[in-house]
Amino acid sequence: MKRSPEVRGFTLVELLVVVAIIGILVALLLPAVQAAREAARNTECKNHLKNIVLACLNFESARQVLPPAATNASMARDNSIGWQVRILPYLEEMAIDAEVRASEAEIAENLELANSVQVSTYRCGSDPDFDDIRGRKYNWAGVMSYGGVLGSYASRKNLQTCSQGDDCVGGTNPNFGPINTDGALGVDFAVPTRRITDGLSKTAIVGERWYQLRTWTFGSYYSLRDDGLTSSTRPPRGPQMQTAVSAAKNFDRSVPPNADLNAVGYYKLHLPEDRPTLPTGAALTITFNNLPFGSFHPGGLNFGLVDGSVRFVQDDIDLDTYLALASRNGEETVEE
Repeated sequence: MKRSPEVRGFTLVELLVVVAIIGILVALLLPAVQAAREAARNTECKNHLKNIVLACLNFESARQVLPPAATNASMARDNSIGWQVRILPYLEEMAIDAEVRASEAEIAENLELANSVQVSTYRCGSDPDFDDIRGRKYNWAGVMSYGGVLGSYASRKNLQTCSQGDDCVGGTNPNFGPINTDGALGVDFAVPTRRITDGLSKTAIVGERWYQLRTWTFGSYYSLRDDGLTSSTRPPRGPQMQTAVSAAKNFDRSVPPNADLNAVGYYKLHLPEDRPTLPTGAALTITFNNLPFGSFHPGGLNFGLVDGSVRFVQDDIDLDTYLALASRNGEETVEE
C-alpha cells in the first residue's frame, strides 16, 4: 500500500525566528512610513498656506489693500472680525462667510453655529487639535492652525498712534502685552502692498501657530482705549492699543519659534484648559501678544510670504533674521 508523503510543519523555534524577522522589518519600515506621512502632511500644510496667502492677495487685488488683522480693536468692545473671515470668499467659502457675518451682531451666542463648521484650508494635518473634527477647544470660536503676522514686537522707534494708520505700540496691560503693527496685517487699518518696502518676498504674512486661542472667527479678543494720560511707559498721547489680537501675532527676538513656554512661564488668566501646567515659581513673562509661532512639524515651521511663496523656517533661525521677516518696512536684509 502506497504511503502518503509526510507533511512537515514549522517548529516552534522556526516560528519564533519568522516572527522576529517580521518584527525587525516592521521596526525598520515604520519610521520610513511615518516620515513619508509627515512629509505628505507638511506638503499639504504648505499648500494651505499658499492658498491663504493667495486669498489675501486676491483681497488686495479687489480692495487695493491687504486684509486688516482686526477691526474695531480700539473701540472698547470685546469682539471683532479678523482677517481670516474677510478672505473666506477668496477661498471659495462663501457659505461660511455669510454664516459668520450673520452671527456678528450676537457673536457670543450665534458663533456656536459657525464653530460647528471647520474650514479645511485653516487646518494642518500634523496638528493634533483636529483629531476632533470640530476642534472643540472653544465652544465660541472655530480653531485654526495658522496665525497672521502682526509685526515685530515693538522693535521700531518713533512709533505713531494707531489712528494714524502707522506703527503702534500697545498699552501696559500686563496680560496682553504691546502690539507693534509694522507687519503686513494692520490693526484697525489695512496695509497696501506698496507700503511693504522690505519686499514682498522678504516679508511674512501668515505662519503656523500651535499655542493658545488659535481662533479664526475672532479678530480682537479684548481692548481698551487710552485714558489720555501720558507717561514714559505709554507714549504717545492718543488712541493706544491694549488688545489681544487672537490670530495675528508679534515676533519677538527673545522667543524663538516653537519656544517651550513651560520653561519661561505664561499668564494665568485665560482658558486654563488650553495650556500646559506652569512649573512652580515660573516667571510670568509671556503675554498674549507675545505667544510664539510654532508647528508640529519636526525642526521648524512654515511661513507664507506676501509674494505667495512658502518658506520653512528652522527652529534655530537667527532671531534678528526672524524679526526682520515680520516687518514690512524695517529695511533689514533677509537672506534667501
